[in-house]
Amino acid sequence: IQCTPFNSSERIINMSKKIIGIVLIVIGVFTAFLGIKAMGQASEAAEKLKEAVYVADAKIYPENEGKIVIVPGKIEAELPLVDVKTGLKLPTIKATKQSWYAVGVKSVDTGYDWSWVADGSTQTLTAECSVGEFKLYEGMLNGLAVSEDYKDFEKSNLKEAGLMDYYAYVVTDGVYISDDKGGHTRYKDEYEGAVRYKYRIMPVDGELEYTFVGVQKNGALVRDDSLGLIASTEGILNFDEVLAKSESNSAAGNIFAFLAAALFVGGGVACIVIKKKEN
Repeated sequence: IQCTPFNSSERIINMSKKIIGIVLIVIGVFTAFLGIKAMGQASEAAEKLKEAVYVADAKIYPENEGKIVIVPGKIEAELPLVDVKTGLKLPTIKATKQSWYAVGVKSVDTGYDWSWVADGSTQTLTAECSVGEFKLYEGMLNGLAVSEDYKDFEKSNLKEAGLMDYYAYVVTDGVYISDDKGGHTRYKDEYEGAVRYKYRIMPVDGELEYTFVGVQKNGALVRDDSLGLIASTEGILNFDEVLAKSESNSAAGNIFAFLAAALFVGGGVACIVIKKKEN
């Protein structure tokens, strides 16, 4: 009689592969389900979009109240954009602001060791914008890219903006404004709570011509999340181009979802099959 030693570690590895395979298959099936659900929603959104009113002159008509409208035109805005927290004036219609706070830990050698800790949020700032006769609420600007770090603090003139308690400085990961007085109080309790901000802005070069899709409501365009598309598209598009772009975006999303589902399921099956072959 021959006895095969019981290899508990090998058994655990095989069981782990089986569990991983099952989990991947479940994730794949769920992803496919979400893709099918998204296809249904996209179909409903496409039908709604076909009923939209194309307002080429960007004017408000009473008969369009509550309806989905497509409005092309040039964005007009009250510039500069002012951060009410700091008073900083930014030459853009959209910006984001991140915040860090100084936190100190007592040290025998230096009194305190300081580090910057992010507050974990990003604040979006938008100017009052309009296209034609329509006001644009913040949700209508979600598709506008904020792509540049703002560095031109000298031109914005901190003192002229009333930012006497702030100064600009450069570090390896960007340019900030801060009220930490350059770290002169590094060894004092007063340094605790000092703050610094970093801004990213949307470049405003060119004509800022966009096509918006939203609901006409009380003289404004309001985002309709049920359409499942970005509310703004760069450039002046006609009605057919808006429909085509919506269909293209939906198709791309569905393809990605089903490819991801196939990869998960395939990976799961591979784990289980390999496990069986090894046995």
